[in-house]
Amino acid sequence: MQTIILNNLTFIQTPNEFNALMKSVYKSLELLNDEYPDFEFWYINKVISETQLGKRSIIVKKYNKEIAAISILKNDLSEKKISTFRVIEKYQYLGIGSILMEESLHCLKTIHPKITVSELRIEQFNKLLRKFDFQLNSLNKNYYRNDVTEFSFNGPIEKESPIIPCSLQQISNRSIVSISDIKCKERHFCKRDF
Repeated sequence: MQTIILNNLTFIQTPNEFNALMKSVYKSLELLNDEYPDFEFWYINKVISETQLGKRSIIVKKYNKEIAAISILKNDLSEKKISTFRVIEKYQYLGIGSILMEESLHCLKTIHPKITVSELRIEQFNKLLRKFDFQLNSLNKNYYRNDVTEFSFNGPIEKESPIIPCSLQQISNRSIVSISDIKCKERHFCKRDF
């Protein structure tokens, strides 16, 4: 199993590989659009830019050149959080989730990062959450989706500052580019107001 870490160093040192992997990661996670409204929008406007800026890291586990698991981590002064944690269905129940969690904790340099889990996935995450001693903090009904409760562990869900909307057409048919190249209606989305 190969482990790849995408972060601001990857972006600087190998921008073409960074762009290709960011697209592959999204493709592997795009089903989350069904569970989390605006997931694509969040990924393009937050995850990519914050990874380039060093506020996020992404751990990618590959098996035979295929993505098997992904952990998107927020690691800045204000928060240490596992934002997205997925083991691709055909690789589940093989111990990859435990390995990925250990690597996520190591990367965040904490054993108590925040994580939220949808009620739609809580049973699937129960064993892993218990194994790594995640402590339930709150239940947040309608947080991401109407009539769905989000379970928050190791701390409350913090309201993120709003994402300035960018046109997805600006991004969809070209490679992921420097954040300063993608303009929003009002200003560059890389303006640091979050």
